Amino acid sequence: MEKYFLFTVNDNSWPEHKSTGVAAINDPVATAGQSYGLPKRQSAMCEMAGIQPNDIILFYFQGKKEIHGLYKATSEAFFDEDDLVSGGFINSRFPIRVRFSPYIEFKRNLVMDEIWEMKDRGEFCSIQQQRGDAVGRHACLGLLKTDGDALVRMFYEKNPIYRIITGHPINNYHEPLPFEYRTSSGGTRLHYESVLQSVLIKDFVKCKHKNIFGDYDYFIPYFPTGAQKEIDLFLVKHQNNEPIWYTLIEIKPDKFDLGEIKALSNYENWIIRSLTRNNPRMVHTYALAYSFDHDIKTYVSERVKYTDRRIHLVEYLFDDDKKAVDLKEI
Repeated sequence: MEKYFLFTVNDNSWPEHKSTGVAAINDPVATAGQSYGLPKRQSAMCEMAGIQPNDIILFYFQGKKEIHGLYKATSEAFFDEDDLVSGGFINSRFPIRVRFSPYIEFKRNLVMDEIWEMKDRGEFCSIQQQRGDAVGRHACLGLLKTDGDALVRMFYEKNPIYRIITGHPINNYHEPLPFEYRTSSGGTRLHYESVLQSVLIKDFVKCKHKNIFGDYDYFIPYFPTGAQKEIDLFLVKHQNNEPIWYTLIEIKPDKFDLGEIKALSNYENWIIRSLTRNNPRMVHTYALAYSFDHDIKTYVSERVKYTDRRIHLVEYLFDDDKKAVDLKEI
């Protein structure tokens, strides 16, 4: 199933993106230095790790406060520090990139004001103005399928005349994203949370781990909640293009503490209120870590007794040779 991604551009970057067919986001290492920026780089790359050819790309134009579309990805995400245009704005500060080509040409763009109005009425849950935990504004935002479909419908409503552009050559010959696979515990425990997240994203692209997470058909990272916090990974199952369940996954490369586990209830309740019309059957909650202490297991067990709501606990082992994880629900 094609996924939707929304990139942020401005007056300086958009002409270069459009003329070269390459979207790019900034590298925190280039602006904050290696020691502080390296963990943030993993998060930035994670935003784009799930992009595949034929996914739908839209662009949010900051200055004009408009959304431009539609485009299709023609590569996976890659790393390239060369100038996009010689002496241009997109240079080594923006090395996290993906190729795209025009898909449907609409003469009239979408205005963000009407989207924010609809968001105030409870629509467009995956579109946000500010990131929660990470520094700065989202440069690449994954969208729910329902939100992406709604944006496409709005384009058609505003543009009775449009042009479909055929032919989207796929280009896979690029330097892959340089994730930092730093490990401990004999190479079985990852150091960076976002790297673990990226490994799972790549597995979800290949539809893996359905024996644990169910028959999902869509996923996005960094799903925003109403408390300016983000859920690490969000899975969705659709039936006739409508969601029938959601799964939220919070990740720790080592362990959860009790406060972090209890916070999952807040995310869970927000999803139930915001996306399901108060239907708790549609929401499933997972915590994924290297291991879980006894107090966490006790809390989860007691929670089932008193609320009949389960938090699934999943442990992972990383294979440093294969750059893959083995998952086990406990």
